[in-house]
Amino acid sequence: MDNSPQLELLAFRRALHMRENIFYLKAWKNNLTVKLDNEIITRMNNGLNWIIEIVGETGSGKSEVGFNINFKCQKALKYKELVKDNYAFSYTEATTLAQKYDNRWTIQVDEQVRNNFGQGAKRELSALQDLEDTQRADQLNFIFVSPTSRPFHTSLHYIIRTWWIDYEKKINYCLVFEPDDIKLQRPLGYIEVKRQNTKEYMKFLNEYWGYKGDFNKSVRNKSTRVLYYEQKSQDAKEIAELLQNEEIGFKTKKSLLAYITLNLSEYASKYGIAELNNIAEMVLIILNM
Repeated sequence: MDNSPQLELLAFRRALHMRENIFYLKAWKNNLTVKLDNEIITRMNNGLNWIIEIVGETGSGKSEVGFNINFKCQKALKYKELVKDNYAFSYTEATTLAQKYDNRWTIQVDEQVRNNFGQGAKRELSALQDLEDTQRADQLNFIFVSPTSRPFHTSLHYIIRTWWIDYEKKINYCLVFEPDDIKLQRPLGYIEVKRQNTKEYMKFLNEYWGYKGDFNKSVRNKSTRVLYYEQKSQDAKEIAELLQNEEIGFKTKKSLLAYITLNLSEYASKYGIAELNNIAEMVLIILNM
């Protein structure tokens, strides 16, 4: 990401925001980098876990800040490097990893895509929340990454907000909040997160971006399927209402399908035969309710 006019505008807006908020001005005088690093080591060495949330705008370096902290946790737990099992793109995947590594492990959960399709997604989230709330003694560490803070995380130790990146020094400057203070816009201080440049880390990071691209593509396809189903459902309702208003009845799907094809071209032209069969089934169900 380069220093584009968009980034300059973002920097100006943030500078203006700081001038209007005395708590931000105070925060930038309180460097918490060493304190947070020491807290991670203390927690890992004393059987405690670490749950944080990293928020910020697209392109602000949230994932890399998370991996930096992820690596510090893993290193304190005597692991030499990050691996694919240190991150997840869904609540189900995160829960599976938590069951696989039942103690002394760090999982970064990418929440930048909302997987909120139906009751299944709610069950996924509920299962992960149970782990988040109960697995502290097992030293399961969670790092949640999302554009904005999610209110359902109730066991957070800190919320870290990415603020700006010094590309020459390769440092990401972030504000640190206690969970209750994020809405009040009262940061405790800031941390400096230096980007790692080792060969192993860059390989890990490239693999992560590859997996994330594949995941985002699958989510887009899933979203399209959901919207397509919703459109078919709406069309079925409209056809059923039209038939009810004209008091036209059908006993079989075949006769209904023929009627739609011959008389309702505005609907028939939108779908293939398989989709029209599906719509005819929906219409019959509505008519017989």
